[in-house]
Amino acid sequence: MSDGTQPRSAMARIGVHLAAYRGRYATGFVLLLVTNGLNLTIPWLLREAIDRLEAGTEPSIIGWIVLGMVLAAVLQMGTRTLSRLMILGASRRIVFDVRNRFFSQLQRLSASFYDVRRTGDLMSRGINDLQLIRSLYGPAMLNALNTTIAYIATVTILLNINVRLTLISFSIYPVLLYCVRRVSRVVYGRSREVQEQLAELSSRAQENISGISQVRIYAQEDREVQSFRSACVEYRRRNLRMTALRGGMMALIGMFSGIGT
Repeated sequence: MSDGTQPRSAMARIGVHLAAYRGRYATGFVLLLVTNGLNLTIPWLLREAIDRLEAGTEPSIIGWIVLGMVLAAVLQMGTRTLSRLMILGASRRIVFDVRNRFFSQLQRLSASFYDVRRTGDLMSRGINDLQLIRSLYGPAMLNALNTTIAYIATVTILLNINVRLTLISFSIYPVLLYCVRRVSRVVYGRSREVQEQLAELSSRAQENISGISQVRIYAQEDREVQSFRSACVEYRRRNLRMTALRGGMMALIGMFSGIGT
């Protein structure tokens, strides 16, 4: 879909779309900062309440601390919701822009292009690939920002409590990063296989629907049904392989996190 004016590298393209909605992403980032700050405030207030109970502080003061915890939880709920509206909303706007550019580019292409490209493949790109783009700019970006903020805040607090214990806890993470990097490459390959098979399914469905008269004339119904069933079975197999690999990766992350804690 390149029109000659867009940056060629993938990271540059990502940056262009982020820059177009930098206001919404910046607002979402600030709201995530507030959300994580409130999330850390609640256990701090709980510690204060316990310490004051042990010290025999007046119940009225404990009540104010509990009220502060409730208010922090309510504010956290609000800021968390708003942060998602900002970031996920921006991702939907980006997909809307990309979809319009994709459709405009299809209209500008010559008829010879459609002689060599299957309609089902184009349909798959216009639907499924755009969903992946939305996931990148939405949930993936949200989780990346949220995880970064939470890790920085948590590590800072842990270092202030016990530097040696913190370093021991994080000593396992280089091994985790190496394993995740290796597994991610395999996940990427299997994800491409799933998308390719989905494009094949879309193409076969479109070809059979548009050519249903020819299928009936030559009595190829059973053959086409069997062919489509085989393609569906292959699509399921590839999806199960990818799902199993992703599940294994999450279990690996959980195992290393448990070892670190």
